[in-house]
Amino acid sequence: MAIILDKNSMYKKSFLYKKSLLIIIFLIFLCTNIVSYPTNVFSEESRGQKTKVKLPPPGTVIIWENGNYLDAIRNVTGSNLTHAAIVLYEKEVPLVYEASRPNVHRYSFKDYVKIIKDTKKRLPQFSVHFLEPSTQYTKEQLVSMKRYADSQLGRPFGVSSYLRGVPMQTIHCSEYVGHILASSGRVKTIGERETPKTICDKAKKL
Repeated sequence: MAIILDKNSMYKKSFLYKKSLLIIIFLIFLCTNIVSYPTNVFSEESRGQKTKVKLPPPGTVIIWENGNYLDAIRNVTGSNLTHAAIVLYEKEVPLVYEASRPNVHRYSFKDYVKIIKDTKKRLPQFSVHFLEPSTQYTKEQLVSMKRYADSQLGRPFGVSSYLRGVPMQTIHCSEYVGHILASSGRVKTIGERETPKTICDKAKKL
């Protein structure tokens, strides 16, 4: 019996395979940020005057839009939201916690403002949303949130959990922020299936 191969079908399968592989490669770098920045970024010179940066309250969720690897992330999540982070305080000092290469880490808010400015220079369409909680967290809730956030510092970053749909040794940005928010008891998380979009939706209701 002769086997007739459909060249169009073979081409389509090959194209889809290459496209899927490209998306996975990009996802490996999901939520990547450059990690070396100057620290003197809390204020900026504007026509000879210093413009102070407003400090967000604890529990503020930071959402990136049109950020790094936009096309790959949008193909998978269906959204232009590309990264999630959260602000917590230590001894009245604001810190930004996030999961990105190479592992879970935290920045001073001053440094994070510089990261945002540098990203904006590279990506003109890039924007950031600071979603402040409509009702402030209690002291007990913030202690619980920070306890979890600190316990994950140094954990390897990766998107395997999202791709496979099960918890892994690695953790991605939205998964991390989702668990921090859930530690307050005010919201539930879908764990490894969180995306910047689902975190944004949760934060708007807090």
